[in-house]
Amino acid sequence: EAATEPADEPPVGDAGPGQLRTTIHEYRDPAGELLLTAALCSDARVQRGPDGDWRSFGDPSEAAIVSAAIGLGERWGQLEMETTRVATEPFSSEKRMMTTTHAREGSTFIAAKGAFEQIARWAGGEHERLRAEVHALGDLGYRVFAVAREADGHREMLGAVVLEDPIRADA
Repeated sequence: EAATEPADEPPVGDAGPGQLRTTIHEYRDPAGELLLTAALCSDARVQRGPDGDWRSFGDPSEAAIVSAAIGLGERWGQLEMETTRVATEPFSSEKRMMTTTHAREGSTFIAAKGAFEQIARWAGGEHERLRAEVHALGDLGYRVFAVAREADGHREMLGAVVLEDPIRADA
């Protein structure tokens, strides 16, 4: 098979450039909103190296989430430039969640990511269907992060990000 030049856009599942609509709150694609919020609540970075290959820095699970957000075709870089992180409560094994507070266009919002039970408690409300799905996927060996957001004093559960987490040979 003939070799081809690298595409400007990465293949599905890889990180790449894209576009962002005017604000995250106006973004009406639930899966995209979920991924963008989860990526904002991550410390990992994904960027293209001088050779054109994509590189990730930080926690591999968070890097996968950031890669997925970039791969949506949204301009992740624009969102990062327009959104300033003003506070972080890092993940801990005791809390089992992470929150980040962001300023954008004169307002602030909080992104939260972590274990389902903690995020569901933080967001409030009943999430029985999502709870069942999260536990079923976890039982199958997937790594699942629940994601929620607080804006204008209102907290809402956005859903869950599911990552394949293959069992290691040395486990």
